[in-house]
Amino acid sequence: MLRRFALLAVLAITIAAGTILSTSHRATAQEGSANLLPAVQAAGPMTVDSSQGILIGLLLPAVRQARDPFSLTFLIDGKPVATALLPAVQRGTSEADYTATVQPGADAAGLLVIQQHGSEKALWSGPITSPVQVSTMLLPAVRRNGSPARAISASVQSQGLNGEKGWILPFVMQWPGGDG
Repeated sequence: MLRRFALLAVLAITIAAGTILSTSHRATAQEGSANLLPAVQAAGPMTVDSSQGILIGLLLPAVRQARDPFSLTFLIDGKPVATALLPAVQRGTSEADYTATVQPGADAAGLLVIQQHGSEKALWSGPITSPVQVSTMLLPAVRRNGSPARAISASVQSQGLNGEKGWILPFVMQWPGGDG
């Protein structure tokens, strides 16, 4: 029941964000042009526990004349906990890659850490006592003329503590207002 509620909450947040983004940029989009309508890309929820983390990989285009950068939001059990604003032009491939892993804690609880891949600085961390559901939502960058720039590719991959890679889950395009 709780898992179903978390999934519904993530879906509602994704649709609400897409609707807000669509409404704010619709005036600048040309009528009937689906390429100019912004879309939210989302993945999850995925279970993260002490034996399995996830690797989020994003291939983002360079965006000239960006008004707003790409925005990657992390949700834990359906609640937003952190947002990373990604530059319009990436310096390297790891700049748009993130991990969510559970590190052993001093007590029975572990520490969930979300960080840029290869970085030691955490974007967000917090104690957990059981497996959690992690979801991600990527908002497109927006050019000065109001047109969105979407990710070229985005996926989430499971990663065991021994480095073993598992399933891959693509980000799914969520069209605001169902007009995609």
